[in-house]
Amino acid sequence: MQVAHFLKRKNCKVSLHFTKYVKLRQKPLADGKLSLYLDFYPPITDQVTGKKTRREFLQLHIWEKPKGSLQRQHNADTLFVAEQIRFERENALLKSNIYSDLEKEHIASS
Repeated sequence: MQVAHFLKRKNCKVSLHFTKYVKLRQKPLADGKLSLYLDFYPPITDQVTGKKTRREFLQLHIWEKPKGSLQRQHNADTLFVAEQIRFERENALLKSNIYSDLEKEHIASS
C-alpha cells in the first residue's frame, strides 16, 4: 500500500491500486452477544448470488460483557478463529493484484 502511495507522489505513469481492505467487525445482538462479520472495501462479488456485497457474516459470536474466565477464553478463541478467516479472505483478494493474467491461467490449470 505504501508503494502505490509512493508512485503517486513521484508522478509515475505506473498506477498500482492495493486498496482492498477486509476488516473484522462486530454487530450487537439482543441476547448480550456480538456477531462477528467481515467488512469488505471495496465491495466484492458474492460467488453464490453474483451480486456486490460488503459483508460476510461468519456465524461466530462472542460475549459482549464476559462473566468469568470461561466466557473470556471463549471470546479469545473465537476472535482468533475470526482473525484467521479475515487474513485468508484478505490474502485471496490481494493475490489477484500480484499475478498477471498468464500466471493466473497457469495456476488455475494446475
